[in-house]
Amino acid sequence: MKKEKGSITIFSLLSLLLVTATLFALLEGTRLQEMRRFAVLQTENALESAFANYNSCLWENYRLLGANGNEMQAVIEQTAAGCVGEGTNFFRLEAKDISIFGETRITDGNGAVFIKSVSSYMKENFMYEAAKEVYSQYEAIKQILESDQMNLSNITDALEEMDKTDRETVKPFAKTRIKRDVDAQIDVRSLLEIAEDWKEMGILNLVLQDTESISKAQHDFSTGLLNRNLEKGSDSVETTIDWKDRLLLQQYLMTYMSNFSEKKENRALSYEVEYLLGQKSSDIENLKVTANKLLAVREAANFLYLLSNTVCMAQAEAMATLLVGVTANPLLIQAVKIGLLTAWALAESILDVRAILEGKRIALLKSEESWTIALENLGEISKGFLMAKESKWGLDYEDYLGILLLLEQENGLAMNSMNLQEATIRQNYADASFGMDTLIAQANVKVSYSYKPVFPFLQIINADNRWEYNLSADASYGYY
Repeated sequence: MKKEKGSITIFSLLSLLLVTATLFALLEGTRLQEMRRFAVLQTENALESAFANYNSCLWENYRLLGANGNEMQAVIEQTAAGCVGEGTNFFRLEAKDISIFGETRITDGNGAVFIKSVSSYMKENFMYEAAKEVYSQYEAIKQILESDQMNLSNITDALEEMDKTDRETVKPFAKTRIKRDVDAQIDVRSLLEIAEDWKEMGILNLVLQDTESISKAQHDFSTGLLNRNLEKGSDSVETTIDWKDRLLLQQYLMTYMSNFSEKKENRALSYEVEYLLGQKSSDIENLKVTANKLLAVREAANFLYLLSNTVCMAQAEAMATLLVGVTANPLLIQAVKIGLLTAWALAESILDVRAILEGKRIALLKSEESWTIALENLGEISKGFLMAKESKWGLDYEDYLGILLLLEQENGLAMNSMNLQEATIRQNYADASFGMDTLIAQANVKVSYSYKPVFPFLQIINADNRWEYNLSADASYGYY
């Protein structure tokens, strides 16, 4: 076989080297772009892993998410460090520096972040049409309360006016008894005195048939969220709360907070919604505040009904005239008339609250059919446990609670809710150091990475040094 001489020139070698270098440079450049994409994915994965480290007790009890801020840095570092890789893996990154910034804690914005977190969750569970119905009820009660015509001092004023009148003149009329269509007879002056006595009675003894079944739970909030300096996020929170957020907050509280008619297990206080209205340290005190607020709503509504009913107005005027008409003092007659109407509305309201606390439904605005007690029968309230007529289309205890919540300032509700949730976790889940202000709702992270080039003898790609390249990636995450 004939042998051929083979050789390669310097020019051919340089040409081959140039082609190879160009190919390797293109491969390294492509790798760099993929490294950047991989770094972003790895950073997002690290931050999402940190937010997956939420407080499970808070979620199970209140469906509220908050990442553990004390462990966030460690979780991100651990997750980001897992991308180093070995062997022939072309995407080997080493996390050099991790910076968490722009974190928003759930307590920031005086409860605004809490409200937005709750709103975001409840949007998936609450129908808009139901929201409109609740809001219309709220607007109706708000208008009733703002009418400012009902005042319990009317009863006291009427009695004082009568005392100023010449007793000898009034005496025969004060003892007069009125015969109605029914057989009941009543001392006119005693109507006002009976109502005055009601004001001095304990509200729970007046409206509850069984006071022994009331929860005796108490909690010391002295070290709670409202009584210490809170940790703050690094971002200033400017959050606008609209009426939809308020409704969603209200529905959240009514769904996941315990109350007098629907108790839940493992809570610091059994009457949580009542705590939001009363802000006291015991269930009994909070129930008292709630009952008084409920009574005030019913009084205002019932007083407006009496003012709109010509028959009721005529009855009150006739009784007032019979009592003090001999004085011929129209101002005195008017004062006694208003006092009687106020006592009448109060009596009906007591019957309403009794029925509501017993689980019955009471109409927001009464009618002649749903009105229960007659003016001459006010004294019957103290004789047994008389209750108002139930209305099929009325509101029950939880409906009224929900409306009372809407009358409260939303930021105050948010802060008190978190105070109570913190107390529950500390007391019932053996986590005495837990604080709502350690929970993070949103955060950003920046991670700096380094990686080794696959072809270190090439200096074509710009790098900080011959053997190591640097890049960084940002990520953001939040629950709302």
